[in-house]
Amino acid sequence: MDYAQTFYLQPTSIQSNSNKNQTSHNIQQFRLQKNSNLPWSTSSTTAIDVIQINLAKSKVATAHLEKLASEININHFLVQEPYVKEGKIAGVPRKWHQWLSSNNKAGIISLPSTNNPIFICSTTNLTAIKIQTITGPVNLISA
Repeated sequence: MDYAQTFYLQPTSIQSNSNKNQTSHNIQQFRLQKNSNLPWSTSSTTAIDVIQINLAKSKVATAHLEKLASEININHFLVQEPYVKEGKIAGVPRKWHQWLSSNNKAGIISLPSTNNPIFICSTTNLTAIKIQTITGPVNLISA
């Protein structure tokens, strides 16, 4: 019996404008979808929704993530150049999990709805976590 796995990564470019006076930010939204016909799977499809965005160290853009998460079904944000204050990504709710690279240029934000993300590592330019899905672990890396 063949248990080959197929991953689909479908980027969609969307534009976000808070108001007419602000520059639009290019956002990449990804859906990592794993089709599984394994006998122990409880579902035929598992999806992880991720947005990758460069926040350009903007306080307003970073604070906008909460609104974006409520409008779009998102589990994780892979962020570059977030607005950082006192070693934390500022402007995101306290209940959200967050990790930063040592130079504060790359970060990952996971919403509380995710299953216990596990910190893997953080270096000068990247940070990585592992999340568990019903079909196995997935590593997310922001660099």
